[in-house]
Amino acid sequence: MRKIRLSKSIRLLLSLTLFIGVSASTALAGKGTLTLWEWHMTEIPDIVGPLYQKFEQEHDVKLLIDSPPFGDLPKKFMIAGEAGQLPDLGELWAAMLVPEFAEKGFLEPLDPYIEKEGGAKFLAKFQPWSITYYKGKIYSLPIFAGNIGLFYNKTMFKNAGIGAPPKTWDELVEVSKKLTNPAKHEYGLALNGGDEELLLCLTPFIAQNGGRVGRVGGKLWINSPETVGAIQFVIDLVNKHKVVPSYVTTPYRVARELFRTGKAAMLYDGSWSIKFVEEKNPTFEWGTAVLPKGKTTGTGVSIGDTEFGMFRSCKDKELGWEFLKFITSDESNYFWLSRTLILPANKATWPKIQDQPYLKPFLDQMNLPNAIDVYRELPPQVPQALEVFKVEMHNAVLKKKTAQAAMDAVADEWNKLYKEWEKRYGSYTR
Repeated sequence: MRKIRLSKSIRLLLSLTLFIGVSASTALAGKGTLTLWEWHMTEIPDIVGPLYQKFEQEHDVKLLIDSPPFGDLPKKFMIAGEAGQLPDLGELWAAMLVPEFAEKGFLEPLDPYIEKEGGAKFLAKFQPWSITYYKGKIYSLPIFAGNIGLFYNKTMFKNAGIGAPPKTWDELVEVSKKLTNPAKHEYGLALNGGDEELLLCLTPFIAQNGGRVGRVGGKLWINSPETVGAIQFVIDLVNKHKVVPSYVTTPYRVARELFRTGKAAMLYDGSWSIKFVEEKNPTFEWGTAVLPKGKTTGTGVSIGDTEFGMFRSCKDKELGWEFLKFITSDESNYFWLSRTLILPANKATWPKIQDQPYLKPFLDQMNLPNAIDVYRELPPQVPQALEVFKVEMHNAVLKKKTAQAAMDAVADEWNKLYKEWEKRYGSYTR
């Protein structure tokens, strides 16, 4: 859900300062301490801070927390891993980090600990789709997931005489046209087309056209007729119908701002943006809805964005496991997710928040048969795969290539990534 590429200056800064920070943490760490690297103390300290403090009080332990921005943390983990200086615990974007970290031996397999807690009985508290496996093993436990839904400006709809959000692709085109007024810089629909997460934003269209994204059932789907047809529909929204503003230069940050300021009547985004809209106190009435239907229903899902794992270097693995149990407990999950309105991994939290009006469409969509977890379908070199897709999607939107030629190019590059991985680590299976 966020960009993770680092500038050269950040890379240099991390490489120069990492060992100083690690050495300090290592010197402090001992009996009764755990080192934790995560990013949410930077984003929502008022939510995760009390949770960490509660764990410290209950277990008479001190958490030594390092909380760089989300985009900096994966690189920091990698530098520390190669240097043998990893922390005890870490917050992970599982789809990106678990495969390589598992292969490199950085992560502690959690299966033995889970078995001691009852195995399947322990895992039963989680939504079945929320557990990340790699080669049959579990290396991290989930906090939440998300999917793409429809945000819409009820005031703009009312002023245009539109009674309800669109239910089909045809209605999406019709409504978007009616709500577009270039003279006022107002557009029917805002889509992320400017950063690596544009694929997450496009996945609902792919799912609704009967397609898939990556390698599924031995087949690479990205250049299939179903997927290319969905890509072409989005290109037509931009170039033919002209209802989407400046696609290639609009990252999610800008798309959200367009919606918040009333310059875009609709937005395809995840439930993680509900709080963003609410906190900005928009001057219009707004709501969320299930996405318009194509040939079928469907959405794009991001699972494993926030999971916690334990590194093999953890000095007190039993205490580390106690933290993983605590942070993913029913009580902790409800405290966290009821305040952020993101889809909880714990089953027990769902009934307590399912009547929240903005969140309900996202909860409903999570159980659709065509809810595609996009990042789990990609080659394991997720950042490279996303960059390849972004470049070729821009080529198609800018009419440098046809949609089919662009997706054929993506398929070629993704196949190379799969082959590189399998040459190094063997068969790739989630």
